[in-house]
Amino acid sequence: MPLSRVPTRPPLILMSEEPSQLKVQLLSQRAVSGLSPQQQQQQEQAYVSVAAPEAPPPPSFIARARGPFTGLTLLATAAVASWQSNRLYKERQANLLEEFASTMLLYLDDVAGLKATIGSFRSQLGPGPFKGKMFVAFAKALAEERTLSVEVVEAMATVVGLFQLKAAAAAELFAAVADELQDQPSVLGKLVFVTERATPEAAALAGLRSKFPNWSADTVAILQDTMLVQLYKDMCKALPAGSPPPKGADVLKISEAEAARLMQETLDEIAEAEAKELEMQQAKERKDQLEAAMKYAEDLKQADAGDEMEPRPTGTHEYECQYEGCGYTLFPAAGRESKFFGDDFKCPQCGADKSHFVENAD
Repeated sequence: MPLSRVPTRPPLILMSEEPSQLKVQLLSQRAVSGLSPQQQQQQEQAYVSVAAPEAPPPPSFIARARGPFTGLTLLATAAVASWQSNRLYKERQANLLEEFASTMLLYLDDVAGLKATIGSFRSQLGPGPFKGKMFVAFAKALAEERTLSVEVVEAMATVVGLFQLKAAAAAELFAAVADELQDQPSVLGKLVFVTERATPEAAALAGLRSKFPNWSADTVAILQDTMLVQLYKDMCKALPAGSPPPKGADVLKISEAEAARLMQETLDEIAEAEAKELEMQQAKERKDQLEAAMKYAEDLKQADAGDEMEPRPTGTHEYECQYEGCGYTLFPAAGRESKFFGDDFKCPQCGADKSHFVENAD
């Protein structure tokens, strides 16, 4: 009777308890032909022993030391690269802020230009709280590089508006600028002058007059008043004679009466200076005329000494200078007029030429 086929089974892998060997038991498949039970039992079991892989040798001392050292090197390299990148970034931002301040000074009288400059550099500086730094850079440059004027005061007020600064925020930034200018008291004085007229409330909140390390409040007040008077008088001096007081008194916080008084003082000072200049000029002319007369007398004396042996006509002639009532009189000896009263002769007193001399008859 034929034997039926037995389904084949996958090989079964058995792990021995020996750690050094791996036994794999291969179970033979039941043959389809007729095998005796003893033959099947012999064929079903077969053992294959496979040696376990050898463990790697322990790392050497150099290998063990190199690991942490390599890690530290990578960390140090990353730290240096980060520091270098941060330094370059800060330098770039500082350069942009400096360039921003210089550009703003070029557009002080152009509101559109100021606004465009703020927008352009704000985008270049990138994300971050740069609004305050930009304003501080501008205010510091304005105080350091611009002379006081009505236009400078108006420009400061305009920029505060463009930055949309409230009084408290502006005061904080003005205080920061003042801290940077403490070693430059004259520049700090200009900052106080401008801010007190452009944004009085913010200047008061910032306490700028107390930022001078070595000046008392009275000293600061006197210097501020002096700066105001000098600025307005300089504006008056730049006007033609007969002009009304210059515009801008309201920007400088000067009343109309004070402006008129300063204008009159300026006119009086100009007249006094002109009178002194005229007096000095006239004194110089008198000195020059006296020196010329003395030289001429010396020349006559020397000529007389050289001609004392020559026979000469007796008597003298009298010539009087008629130029603008000068009245200088010359008495050349008779017959010697051409020697001491030639065509190139100039009046020793007023400098008029010979044509202005008239001979007085006896």
